[in-house]
Amino acid sequence: MKDCDPTVKAIVKLDNMAFDEKVLKDLMTSDVHVQELKKEINMEFRSHPIITEDHFFQNDIYNKMFITMPPEVTKIQADIIYPAPKSHIDKYTAQVYHIISETPEMHFTYVRPLYVDKLPPVSWIYNVLDKKKEVELCKFSNEHFTLQQDYKVNSEDIETLHMLAIPYRRDLRTIRDLNESHLPMLKSIKEESYKAIQEHYGIQSTKIRALFHYYPTFYHLHVHFVHVSQATKAGAFLGKGQLLEDAIENIEMKGDYYQTKTIQVQIGENHEIYKILKDNKMI
Repeated sequence: MKDCDPTVKAIVKLDNMAFDEKVLKDLMTSDVHVQELKKEINMEFRSHPIITEDHFFQNDIYNKMFITMPPEVTKIQADIIYPAPKSHIDKYTAQVYHIISETPEMHFTYVRPLYVDKLPPVSWIYNVLDKKKEVELCKFSNEHFTLQQDYKVNSEDIETLHMLAIPYRRDLRTIRDLNESHLPMLKSIKEESYKAIQEHYGIQSTKIRALFHYYPTFYHLHVHFVHVSQATKAGAFLGKGQLLEDAIENIEMKGDYYQTKTIQVQIGENHEIYKILKDNKMI
């Protein structure tokens, strides 16, 4: 990225992309000695995927080593957020986490007015909804929402699939805003998203988890559709993930469920919400 202000913080996230199956087969079956490979390090890579190895641990049947492989073997995907807002920096910064019980009073007296309502508009979401950006990533849309492939998806590995269902309504920030009037929208998101994922990627609904994040990273209501192999990594754990199917059922049982329910939330000490609740002696 050229001409960037060095005083402005950025987030750079690096991920190894999936290994080619043939490379892994060669890695597990080759009998070429490592020292011979070192001699060939300046040659064009074709015969073997290991350059060096460091076997540093063994206990009975358990072994561990570091291996060095040429760049031809795998690529690195770099996700960059610039300029990085404080909420994103907090998300990726090591910190102490707590599970708190957010009561309706805590949310509507402190969290909503002192944090959520003061947040600026989510410009990148509005660009998507207005068809100004990421048009090529749209896989379905109707009067309720648009279904977008997340830009961070590794297109070479279907198990990294991550979709976002984004409602067009801009007054819905989190699951706390949902009530019985939103059931048609939620059911449409559920039914049409699973169908579109099946049509575009050939993945059955049984291999997909649909969830809200609470607290979310950005405050425009959205639903994550992620492959089950990535569900925990994508936030499907206690204090973060709220399943779409559960949300629909909860609201069907009690229309104002999310306005009256105490919700277990995981939050870091660097987060502004944690500081607000602590300053007001709510935690």
